[in-house]
Amino acid sequence: MMQQELKMSVKEQQTIDFYDSKAQAWGETHNDPAYFEPEFELYQELLACGKILELGSGTGRDAVQFLKNEYEYVGIDVSQGLLDFAQKQCPAGTFLKKSMYELDFAPASFDGFWCAATLLHIPKTEIDKVLQSIKKTIKPGGVGFISLKEGNDEFFEKHTGRTFFLYSQQEFSDILTRNGFVVEHELKRSVAPNSWLMFFVRAKN
Repeated sequence: MMQQELKMSVKEQQTIDFYDSKAQAWGETHNDPAYFEPEFELYQELLACGKILELGSGTGRDAVQFLKNEYEYVGIDVSQGLLDFAQKQCPAGTFLKKSMYELDFAPASFDGFWCAATLLHIPKTEIDKVLQSIKKTIKPGGVGFISLKEGNDEFFEKHTGRTFFLYSQQEFSDILTRNGFVVEHELKRSVAPNSWLMFFVRAKN
């Protein structure tokens, strides 16, 4: 998702509008802190502690896991509705309204990042720019987690107005490599009706 102060395409703005208008209902149905428990355990093996940037903090669901395990946590999102929900349920977290297009943190500010079901809203024409922006904020050797929907091209969800940009596993692995990330693990999880691709990456020195 993208920051509303920026000039948005119609597709991007419709996606933001959905999350803003449905934040409470979305939070109540997409808020199980154990949802990514196996993936979080693997992430801990790669990075046991440190300062984490979550890109697309959503309901604050994953912030709960990081804070419970004593990571230093900062979450960003562009949906004010989701940010409000996250801050209420996770008052110890730091949540900022900020776009992945314009990350203004100092270089190498974070030991790792977590980006679950967020890059799938970024147009493919912009994905390199966003990944480069993320990489600049992460220390060399820092660990990241990314999840995306598997598929081809893009998909418009009529009943929500959201647009998704879909990838094959090899396609996104190649994108990560050309943007300076080493893929440590690749996983796939089927959650009907979707198949999710998951990447654990490390920023190159």
